[in-house]
Amino acid sequence: MSWNHLKGHDEDHATNPGIRINGRNLTHLRFADDIVLAANHPNTASEMVQELVESVAKHICHRPSGATTTTAIEDVNEYIYSGRLLNGRNEFQPELHRRRRAAWAAFNGIKNTTDAITCPKNRARLFDSIVLPALAYGSET
Repeated sequence: MSWNHLKGHDEDHATNPGIRINGRNLTHLRFADDIVLAANHPNTASEMVQELVESVAKHICHRPSGATTTTAIEDVNEYIYSGRLLNGRNEFQPELHRRRRAAWAAFNGIKNTTDAITCPKNRARLFDSIVLPALAYGSET
């Protein structure tokens, strides 16, 4: 996914919520019980939160007070979603650095083991199963 943020005018935030990506507006990302609201202006974000609160109030059944938890809303410029660092500035360097750090961390975690293994084939298999996924997917342990 390319985070190609197309800049608009300040007054566009009310008519076009979210951020532009490949010619479409992205307003939110959902995963399990998390939601990320994407907005290009603080006023738009406030309106989106209010709409979300109203929608939840309409569609959720009454639950006991201990059944749900609340979390403070954070204003962030980048977010890790499905293993990828997303930002609205179309910068890939932070993602590459993050993956490189994850690969080195994975390698350092198995360094003593790889030093003890004499068979190059087994060392390569261990490297392929531990370090390459960290580099390719930015998986963190």
